[in-house]
Amino acid sequence: MDADTLGGIQQVTHTLAQGLAGRGYDVHVIGLHRAADPFRYVSRPLYRQHVINRSSRPSRFERRRLDRVLGRIGPGFAVLTSPGVVSRLSGRLPGRMRLIGQYHGSYAHARICSHLGAIRRHYGELDQAVFLSEDDAWLFSEHALLPNTWSLPNP
Repeated sequence: MDADTLGGIQQVTHTLAQGLAGRGYDVHVIGLHRAADPFRYVSRPLYRQHVINRSSRPSRFERRRLDRVLGRIGPGFAVLTSPGVVSRLSGRLPGRMRLIGQYHGSYAHARICSHLGAIRRHYGELDQAVFLSEDDAWLFSEHALLPNTWSLPNP
């Protein structure tokens, strides 16, 4: 939900964003809200960063801000980094974007929390669902009935 918390998903996000921007791609990192204690991963980002809501509490202006930011971004890929983000943005992203849902946990972890249900509900609608191992991709494919799984090991 936020892109500026000290954490593994955020570190990978900013590292990849910097690498892609350094290769000439137009990259945007969007946080749906600001972290309570923001952490800066890249001292001189070559990509654009956006925070939709300055607070972690929902805002009535959040949808308009998100639509405004997304309206300025051209066609490309949108990498959604968690089941919560995928659920929250389901049906709200422009059709010109190819949607990729990432899951940074294991199938075993998803089974014991709300993640598996969210993945079942929303990841099948995405262009690609990406998991950390081939075994996990297969398990999600079989147990969440996802036709679009792929694996990409944690860098």
